Amino acid sequence: MIQGAVLGSPIDHSLSPVLHDAAYKYLNVEAHYEKFDVGAGALEGFLRSHSSYTGFSLTMPLKEEAISLATEVPEIDRRMSSINTLVARDGEWLGSSTDRSGIARLLKRADTSRIAILGGGGTARSALAAIENIDDRLPVTVYLRDMTKASDLTDRSELSRLEVRLLSDLDFDTASSIIQTTPAGAIDPYLEKVSGTPSGTLIEALYQPWPTKIATLFQSAGQLVLSGRDMLVEQAIYQVELFSGRSVDHAEIRKVMNEALAGV
Repeated sequence: MIQGAVLGSPIDHSLSPVLHDAAYKYLNVEAHYEKFDVGAGALEGFLRSHSSYTGFSLTMPLKEEAISLATEVPEIDRRMSSINTLVARDGEWLGSSTDRSGIARLLKRADTSRIAILGGGGTARSALAAIENIDDRLPVTVYLRDMTKASDLTDRSELSRLEVRLLSDLDFDTASSIIQTTPAGAIDPYLEKVSGTPSGTLIEALYQPWPTKIATLFQSAGQLVLSGRDMLVEQAIYQVELFSGRSVDHAEIRKVMNEALAGV
């Protein structure tokens, strides 16, 4: 039996139980998936007291903290210092970022000739890792509200054409796709001053509140918008595979998860 949960704080808004429950029911796999409010600094103790669990999905503020508690982590995820999944194996915790895999999947629907990433946190670093997996020669510009994280990002990334600029320099005309990873409302004050017309694809990490201001701009311009729900579904599909230990038909599970979300 799969026993899993999503951990983070705050956690009440999480839709992960909806996705996982729907997937395991469809796969006819016995499973129980729940959510726990686990704040910064509390993850190690929580894992000790829940060692019988199959695995955990992680959200803020645990994506960096989990790195030191996992026995194995893919090199690229350790370098980016962001994982969102822990899976129990032989008394140890294996960590990985299905955010990376999910974002890479979404980017297949976008024009990746000139990618812009808004923000420099854990999701932004997972986006950088996803782009590395696709092609480390792709031109990418990360836009930050301030430049304090600039050197950290460039040191972690192995993209050969990575640039870091201030968010106040954002120009819609210079990006074929935008990955928006900043917290709710953080970029809104900048949008009135952005040059150019929204074009290409917007991948928005947020799904609550919805629509975000930047999503409305792209939708009004007739551009493709992939929401935080799309990102959540894609990363959850990979977690289902890790927790169940089996490969699944991504198209089928994506449909099942999206139908479950439609009822929320």
